[in-house]
Amino acid sequence: MDEQLHQPQHENETVDDAVDEQLRKYCQELVMARDVLEQEESRKISQTLELEQDQKERHKVQKEKYEVERKFQQQKDALERKIREDKVEAEKKLTTIDARINKRKADCVYRDMAIVQLRSRARTSGWNVRRHILSKQRI
Repeated sequence: MDEQLHQPQHENETVDDAVDEQLRKYCQELVMARDVLEQEESRKISQTLELEQDQKERHKVQKEKYEVERKFQQQKDALERKIREDKVEAEKKLTTIDARINKRKADCVYRDMAIVQLRSRARTSGWNVRRHILSKQRI
């Protein structure tokens, strides 16, 4: 009987050992699953942080792009305004120069006409002087 008591105890120990082994395996699987979940969660957090960082950087770059485009447009507008102003100023200068040229041309025409008239008078005067001298010589 002693053997019977001992044997069930041995069988209980074997069952207990088997249960303990199953529990140990199950616990190891749970620990491995927990580790995998923690790694996945850590990876997810890292990706989320990277995404947030990328979004911040994208926003920063968009803001810089907007500022560059705004400055470019301001410079473009300023240059166009300067070109228009320079064009108006050049037109004024051209008008002034054209007026001077036309005045000088008119002065030249009047001078040429005056020279022609003076030559004509000189000829006429010369004839009158000659006539006067000839008439005096005849006397």
